Amino acid sequence: MSTDERPRERSAPSLGALMVLIAAGAVGFWLVLPQLRQTSISMDELLNSAWYLSVALLGSLSLVGPPLLLWDSRRSRRRWGPGKFHWFAQGTASWLMWPPILYNRFQTPSQSVGPRDGIMQLCYFYGTPMMGLYVLIALLAGGRWRRTARRRLGPSWRERFGQVMALLWAIVGFLILCSLYYQDFRR
Repeated sequence: MSTDERPRERSAPSLGALMVLIAAGAVGFWLVLPQLRQTSISMDELLNSAWYLSVALLGSLSLVGPPLLLWDSRRSRRRWGPGKFHWFAQGTASWLMWPPILYNRFQTPSQSVGPRDGIMQLCYFYGTPMMGLYVLIALLAGGRWRRTARRRLGPSWRERFGQVMALLWAIVGFLILCSLYYQDFRR
């Protein structure tokens, strides 16, 4: 191996990583399961359910990002790309804000978790998707989202997964921003 060759990064997630991601998705569903069990719901409740579900699923998948990325960084000292950076930032928000959200869900198992259940839930359900939008815009404006010619190998699965997560968080953040503008300008 010459000095400029680097060890190849894994291009597909391991079985353990897939199991952790599936379990995290299940936790996201569990958070909003009572909301999804309602039989007759209006269009507003349907949109709220979709919002709750998207934030809960993205949040639970983001939650596993910091441990996976920190574990991976023990072996490789490469700088993180925009996908890993974004996945870590959103995951850190989940780690910091989910304890009271989970506590409320355990206290009232028949109720789903939403932004009306407490200040931390309000911050998480509104602020975290908006942060996803802000960070993505900052990465794009700073030129950090482009391909680099130096990498002969494609991006790792963690980088690609982080990029997909960044785009999904930004879409949810943009929809929330549009909703907030609509509510304010409708008055």
